Order: sequence, then C-alpha cells, then structure tokens
Amino acid sequence: MLALGYTNQEISKKLYISRRTVDTHRAHIMRKLRLDTRAQLVLLALASGLIGASRCSQPSASPRRPNSTRHDRRAAN
Repeated sequence: MLALGYTNQEISKKLYISRRTVDTHRAHIMRKLRLDTRAQLVLLALASGLIGASRCSQPSASPRRPNSTRHDRRAAN
C-alpha cells in the first residue's frame, strides 16, 4: 500500500489500525532494508516484482483526489 501511494492515515483506516502503528511498521521495514525514503521503497517494490509498473501508472491505483496537494495530505495525517 505504501508503494502504491497511500498515506499512513489511509492505510490505517483500511487496515483498522492506528496511524502510528503503520508508521512504526514502515520505519521498521525501511530500517531492515536500509532505505532512507519512501521513493526507495517504491523502487525496491518495483524491482522485486512486488508491484508492477502498470499498477503505479494507472490513475485508479492512487487513492488520492486528483486536485489534492501535499499540504492537504499532510494536514490529514
């Protein structure tokens, strides 16, 4: 879900867990894989075949509203 562009808040709502739990799991995964950014996580998911490039490029793959801004998404977290 992270690699598909979902925010921690969106993931927490879909999985019925707290946003903080999502953040902790993401941080642990990134630490174990020695990754610094979410972009690196997406590239690793693509390279390992966990997600396909076609899923990332389809507009329906992104749960965000088309006109939302980074500031709007951060305010929701």
